Amino acid sequence: RGAEGFVDALFRSGAGAGERSVRGSLDRQLQQDASTLMASTVARWRARGASNGAAVVLANGTGEVLAYVAAADPAGPGGALDLLRAPRQPGSTLKTFVYSLLFERGATPMTVMADVQVPLRGAHGETAEARDYDGMERGPVAARDALASSLNLAALDAATRVGAAPIVQRMRALGINVPREADHYGPGIVLGGLDVAPLALAH
Repeated sequence: RGAEGFVDALFRSGAGAGERSVRGSLDRQLQQDASTLMASTVARWRARGASNGAAVVLANGTGEVLAYVAAADPAGPGGALDLLRAPRQPGSTLKTFVYSLLFERGATPMTVMADVQVPLRGAHGETAEARDYDGMERGPVAARDALASSLNLAALDAATRVGAAPIVQRMRALGINVPREADHYGPGIVLGGLDVAPLALAH
């Protein structure tokens, strides 16, 4: 019980086609713990608008799925959804990939980044302004501190230095679906401008 989403995903992916049995990788106790934790977390935040949630745990060495909670309550509203396969706004999780590209190009953790506000221009000429979480600008900041503090403006600087095309190329190489070309996203891709399925992001 609680692994309905994983079983459904196995068969929808074709793993069970033509086979009399399918071997899964779930850890029973970890699956139960993850299901319980997700249900209690959604319940705790329900007063602030939370209505559903999902969780996945992977084995780092093999990529095997050890826990797969597709929805917080399989019997409740939205319980038939597989939120782990649904593209969602990934927030700051893409910053690490952009900084890795920056470091591969010769930058170091002490490279000075510009944590300053710069207008962003979209694919159709529209402009937008990004901010750090607290609305402040820090000016010159070391890359290690910018990443550790998840500073949005410094991350935009990193993405601008790397370029949107290499970022899109890296995302695709990692198995993340990027439906449009790089110029559609621009440097704003680093701030969650690309919707990503949580399962793909975890892998």
